[in-house]
Amino acid sequence: MRKAFSMVTAIFVILILATISMLMLNMAATTTNSTVEQYRHEQAALYAKSFTELAILKATQDDRTDGCITSSNGSVGNFADGSGYEANATITWVLNDTTQACTVVGNTSNIIVDTTVQYRNPIDPANAPITTYFKRTLQKI
Repeated sequence: MRKAFSMVTAIFVILILATISMLMLNMAATTTNSTVEQYRHEQAALYAKSFTELAILKATQDDRTDGCITSSNGSVGNFADGSGYEANATITWVLNDTTQACTVVGNTSNIIVDTTVQYRNPIDPANAPITTYFKRTLQKI
């Protein structure tokens, strides 16, 4: 009778330890996914800032003889497999005199740069939704 009771106790303890181990592994995986997502979001924010500055540079360096520059696109890494980012900057010109398209009169012209950066979770890029980071900047030219 005692040996059977010891075996039931041992099985019960093993089941409890297995359940605790599964919970610990699940928490570790969740923490890893959360850390990766936070890292990717911070990288997207930095990339959006850099890409916004590049769009502003393109707008200020443009000679505007053939119209305003209105967008800029770029990418880093491979977006399809989740290791890269895609960025798109849309430039809207805000002029005091709307009859002078893209002509900077003194310091009266401003641009609004809307930058979107898209990325995927690299753990499962095929099934992961596309995450978008958005940044809006007003720049005086």
